[in-house]
Amino acid sequence: MKLTASSLFALGIAAASMALDAPSAQAQVNVFGNQTDYDNATGAQIFLIDFNGNPAGGTFVNGNSFSGEVTFGSPEADDPTQVVWNSDAITDAGSTDYEPTHVGPINGVFTTPVRAFALVFLSAGEAETIHLFDEDGNLIDSVPAPNATGFFGVVSATPIKSFHIEHGLFPDSGLRDRYFIDDFRANEPVADFGDLHAAVCDLIDALDPAADMTHPSVEVNEDRKNALENRCDAVGNALAAGDFEDAIDQLLSMRAKADGVGANDWVQGAAAEALVDAIDALVAAIEAEIGE
Repeated sequence: MKLTASSLFALGIAAASMALDAPSAQAQVNVFGNQTDYDNATGAQIFLIDFNGNPAGGTFVNGNSFSGEVTFGSPEADDPTQVVWNSDAITDAGSTDYEPTHVGPINGVFTTPVRAFALVFLSAGEAETIHLFDEDGNLIDSVPAPNATGFFGVVSATPIKSFHIEHGLFPDSGLRDRYFIDDFRANEPVADFGDLHAAVCDLIDALDPAADMTHPSVEVNEDRKNALENRCDAVGNALAAGDFEDAIDQLLSMRAKADGVGANDWVQGAAAEALVDAIDALVAAIEAEIGE
């Protein structure tokens, strides 16, 4: 099934087609299989929906019944605006497209895009796949759940406007494995490293390939400067996605090109000293945030 704005969420929301093309190479998404790691990578909680208090035996409800922050839906159901509320959790309201069992997916649209959200999968034996879309309807990424049943959390460098949760399939029959979701929450990104990160990138941008870099060929130095700029962009994506270990690894790789140790430096003189100092300041701030 091709995912479009109308099939992803049929609430009369005007949006461009959401075909499942490959995600942008610039996208960075970090997935968490336990709450501790997710909490360490995120900031203040924006909202939490525990889905408690459903009527005995469960009921069909409109997907906007639980919060003004997010609207859930069942895109393949007769009424795609509904979900089933049962067992203090929600599941899909069925599928008219999937004849064998009529098990359908769940999707959702955030009122305001978020960079981090989490939930708990229940009653599933096969891992789900979560498709993430930005505000323009472009696919950010498609990520497998680390646990078929259990915690799932995601932090994205690109704000997430909507999501579509695809079923796992039973290996023997190939049929869809129905899941429930509980304890749905969204969080702010973790501490803002923007100024310190910008300082590193600005110093790289200011490098003079003819004076501040080590190779006798200006053309080679220009290529190296471009590589450092790309690496600094990658650090920003890693920080935005809460992938702090990757950010530190990228920064230390850049530092090694300016630290005066060995014969592999790309940057020299006062420019190298300033770049090393800026990188050290950012690494120290990241390590302080994650408790290292």
